[in-house]
Amino acid sequence: MDHQNGGAVTELKTAQEEYLNSPQIRYYYGRVLYTVGRYQKAADQFLACLKLRPNYPGALGNLGLCYEALQNYPKAVETYKAAIHYEKAKQGPEDAEPFAYYPVLLAQLGQDDDALAVLREALGASAKSFRTNYERLEVKGPAGGARILIVA
Repeated sequence: MDHQNGGAVTELKTAQEEYLNSPQIRYYYGRVLYTVGRYQKAADQFLACLKLRPNYPGALGNLGLCYEALQNYPKAVETYKAAIHYEKAKQGPEDAEPFAYYPVLLAQLGQDDDALAVLREALGASAKSFRTNYERLEVKGPAGGARILIVA
């Protein structure tokens, strides 16, 4: 753990203990825990954040990342789907991150057609926002050869 992230973990842990009912502190504590590889503890913080404020912006997508890092792929898929469902239903600009993370996981799981479908849907729904993310997605072509799709 580098010095900067270690300091952030310490400060946010203290803040979280002092302000137990702050979804914002829980969210940022989860982010820094994820950054230093403490995926289960990060997931716990995102869950606490969501308990305090359901659909807290970014918390579902980041929870999906935690489940993916923990190799709990069914839970990651379920969480990404919930994040995308929320983004589609809300008013205002969509958060592109769940649309970027989910197809990468699908491709890793060998579900290439589904991964491409999610990417197409994301570009149609939120092209400007989605392009702010960069994802490299490798899928199998028609003859089994690899195609690389880069969204930037």
